[in-house]
Amino acid sequence: MRRRYEKQSKSSRQGKLKNRKGIWLVLILCITAALYINTFDNDYTNWDDINLILKSSKVGVLSAERIARIFSIRVGSTYQPIRDFSYSIDHTIFGARYLLFGLHLHNLLLYLVIIFLLYKCLFRILHSEKLALLATGIFAVHPLHVESVTYLAARKEVLFGTFFLLSLYLFLLWVKKRNRWFLIASYGSYLISVLSKPQAVTLPLVLLFYWLYFKRERRIFLAHIPYWIITFPGVIYSLFLAGTTFLKGNLSYQGLHPFIIVYNLAFYIGKMFLPVGLVARYQEARLVSLPAGKIILAFILLAVMVYLVIYFYKKNKIISFFILWFYVNLLPTMGFVKIAIQKADRYALVSSVGYAVCIAYLIGWLAKLIKKPSAVYILTGFLIAFYSILTVQRNDVWQTAVTVWEDANKKTPGDYLISVQLGNAYIAYGKFKEAIPPLYIAYDIDTTDENVLGNLVAAYAGIEECDSVIKYANKLEEVVPPEEIAHYNNYSIGVCYRKIGDIKNAERFLRIASAKEENSKELVVARVELANLLFNTSREKEAVDILTKLYQEYPDNSKVAKELGICYYQMGMREPAEKFFEKYLELKPGASDKDNILKAIEQMKKDKRWK
Repeated sequence: MRRRYEKQSKSSRQGKLKNRKGIWLVLILCITAALYINTFDNDYTNWDDINLILKSSKVGVLSAERIARIFSIRVGSTYQPIRDFSYSIDHTIFGARYLLFGLHLHNLLLYLVIIFLLYKCLFRILHSEKLALLATGIFAVHPLHVESVTYLAARKEVLFGTFFLLSLYLFLLWVKKRNRWFLIASYGSYLISVLSKPQAVTLPLVLLFYWLYFKRERRIFLAHIPYWIITFPGVIYSLFLAGTTFLKGNLSYQGLHPFIIVYNLAFYIGKMFLPVGLVARYQEARLVSLPAGKIILAFILLAVMVYLVIYFYKKNKIISFFILWFYVNLLPTMGFVKIAIQKADRYALVSSVGYAVCIAYLIGWLAKLIKKPSAVYILTGFLIAFYSILTVQRNDVWQTAVTVWEDANKKTPGDYLISVQLGNAYIAYGKFKEAIPPLYIAYDIDTTDENVLGNLVAAYAGIEECDSVIKYANKLEEVVPPEEIAHYNNYSIGVCYRKIGDIKNAERFLRIASAKEENSKELVVARVELANLLFNTSREKEAVDILTKLYQEYPDNSKVAKELGICYYQMGMREPAEKFFEKYLELKPGASDKDNILKAIEQMKKDKRWK
């Protein structure tokens, strides 16, 4: 009876501990979800969101044709089909109306899955519920992850992170239970992770160090080899076929220099401990601008980290392993491979696990060292609260393209790319006057950039300064032919030429704008403007022909109906004029010029000249 009671008592205690562990994990997940609630009001940004999600031919409602397009390999472009597939799932489930909400929800759910899987992995490696929960909590609220979760074009980060940790967890399950299906599933998860983002290729190194540190069994070593087999094709494609690992343009790449690599590593360590001053775009480190003192400090920090790896290998292998985890998972973005952006918050998503575990061990050590461990836990609470506040604030920065680039411009004034993006964002939100100063900064750096010149044209067109529009239009035409200029710029240039009386150039640019078919609304506006110009230069027949064809294509467009009515009215043709005026009023019953149109119709009916 006593033994049975002891077994029941032990089982009861284990059940309570398990329930308590589950409650803490759920609490971490709930807190994380609450921290990211304010992301659901965030709009698309002008930094790849539109091109990757709304304009990409690979992304849209799922179909057999689209799936084939997503998974087909094209030399010269990135191959991240799982990312594109995930966007298409959102298009299919949420439709156009709720797509933005669905995209944010999808990102957040993936991040919550990462947190759940991280706990499961850490519990199996650390063999401590408290340390695993503490490290998971620190990871969950860290503001360096905001870019990976909130920035919609960074979907690949949370995707690769999810399947990276899933693959690791399944491998750890196989190590314990030796069920081959866990291992097969782990291989599959790793493949999906690599197809989400090539940065996942660090997993075989992580598993190799896991074998060296904890499980030196021949079977485990052999089991990790297939991960390398999956890795090599991805590495070769990314380096030599993707066309995205080398900078374009005339900027010299210095990221391969050891000073730059060590400096960037020190940068990430600093942002882990004190995640303030985060920006969407960090300035690239260049040897000519790096102070010698910073380089020396970076090398000292690297030496300290290497020493700690060696020291803790003897004292505490788990700490040594997770310091290496931090290094290893940054390798693809540290400068050993030429990539367009040297540093970004999102690069540290998986790497930051190493930081979280080391901080959790430091907190645990302090709790044992001092006589009042409650003080350590209070300090831990302040750390998590501090990170949480920064996370919420950082989410708000990503609210719109304007807020993202205003924040970046405030922290890194004078940066070329930031200035271009800020000017572009202002134009997209109709803030044309505000767009001009940052665009001038970019123009002073590069006077031949077609994007900068095009944005200056658009900004000055928005405030109707035609002299400046034509000035930058001429410079733009020296860089690219008019046929390659954006539609709205061709239209704006044509309108400005017409205002100053240069009919020849006005017609030239309006005809180019009228030939483009990027957007039906812009196309209608351009063709109506062209028809109006032709009509007022005694080419009535051609003007009417353009409008008639436009009406046949867009019979429900009130602007086209009105312009046709005006043309026929001025040509003295009562019947078609009356027909199109009435159609205009039918399509737009609340038109501000309704009374004038009705008077014109009445006049045509009474005046003998119209009979």
